[in-house]
Amino acid sequence: MLNFIIFFANTGTYLLQQKFIHAAFWNAFNVFLYKIILQIHQTCLFYVISKELFGISGILFSTIYFLISLTNFGFDYSLFAFHQYYSSSQKNFKIMMQQFMLRSIAVLFVTSLFLIIFHYFSYLPQIFFIKQYAPTPLITILALIFISESMKKSLELFAHLSFLNKTITILEIISLLAYTATVWVFYFVFGFINLYVIFTAMCMMSLIELNLVLQRLNKFKQTLPLTADSSCHPTRKTIFSNQCINYINQIAKALFSPNFIIIFLAYHLGMIKAGYIKLIIDSVIVLYMLLNRAVGIPSGALMSQRATLTKPDLPHFSVIFLKITNAYIQFLYTLLIISSAIIIPCIIKSNCSNTTMINIVFFAFTGFLEYLMITYEKLYLTQNAAHALAIINISALTFLIPALWFSNNTITEYLLLPFVIIRLISFVSIAYLAYTTWNIKPYFYIKLKTIFITLLPFLSILALSLKY
Repeated sequence: MLNFIIFFANTGTYLLQQKFIHAAFWNAFNVFLYKIILQIHQTCLFYVISKELFGISGILFSTIYFLISLTNFGFDYSLFAFHQYYSSSQKNFKIMMQQFMLRSIAVLFVTSLFLIIFHYFSYLPQIFFIKQYAPTPLITILALIFISESMKKSLELFAHLSFLNKTITILEIISLLAYTATVWVFYFVFGFINLYVIFTAMCMMSLIELNLVLQRLNKFKQTLPLTADSSCHPTRKTIFSNQCINYINQIAKALFSPNFIIIFLAYHLGMIKAGYIKLIIDSVIVLYMLLNRAVGIPSGALMSQRATLTKPDLPHFSVIFLKITNAYIQFLYTLLIISSAIIIPCIIKSNCSNTTMINIVFFAFTGFLEYLMITYEKLYLTQNAAHALAIINISALTFLIPALWFSNNTITEYLLLPFVIIRLISFVSIAYLAYTTWNIKPYFYIKLKTIFITLLPFLSILALSLKY
């Protein structure tokens, strides 16, 4: 990641360049530290509680974050397109907060609807699947977490786009430390951990963090001028239209996300197998978080500082985008080579069933495709081309319906094969359209320099993995 940041540092406007590097550093630091703390917590939890309980807690967390993505209504994606407008004055910031309040009301309505469905339609297979593991009092706590995390996610994204990365990093790390400390203090005092302990602690810390993020954004608002100099601003109709289009993109993103895939696997393979898979593929999920925060969000923030591209802007913008994307692709190849040194011996020596291992491989490849799409997605969102992205995603969703039917009628080893095929076609379409629209063509081949850099770590890790 450091090489990627240094590689990028030779391009772009100096001030924006420094902001990008600062954002990428703090976001990478955030995710690495967050991952270390969370992975230690998850591993200890795996050995302390039953495997079924571990699987249940993981699936419930995945369900919460999947529903958050599914009920965002395009708000988060629209921030990429209109952030420059929202952050230009206190008046425009208030417009953003009004949009946020409308979205929050919609989330409250959806939550109420979910609670009604859970109460009156528990006989439905999908509802019964979750309700058999989560009694009504726990569902209420999960609903509060859903509301809090949904609101916090949007506000933290705006903070990231405003380059308040250091503040968000500090808040998230302290919140995670407080959460894990609460869970383990309870365990050492009372001698057990159940779902109520896990999710009540999560609920409390989430609400506290939400309040602190709101306070920080209020301070940020005070630094803005009262009114913007420019009279050019998007109409409410334009913003609403953008959110509707981006909602399609968010639905597609949610249905191909790790959170949905782990729910899908749990439904077909059971909670215990899903718990094992989730523990193994947590590295894939956190890697996506790392790359999205350290590359995707800072790239989106950088690109959102420019208005929609005109012909005179294209050469300069293309250089910036290609520098980011080309270096990022080489970084992905580095991760792929080094990760294979760990994965290959695990597959050779593992006692896991073929079903588990094949699904893990498919899951990892689907994650790799998501990594490739990160910078492209931000390009479409910031350059008012979300409608083109939506057309591709609508096609993907159309094919996903028969693909899910295929999964229900095929052997369990190939449950995720349709996800891989559809996402691969989507990426090729998105990359080709970017080339025809902005004449942007990254280099997808692996450079000799990348091979030389990764060769020694690959051989060292492979030798150690095979030995032990």
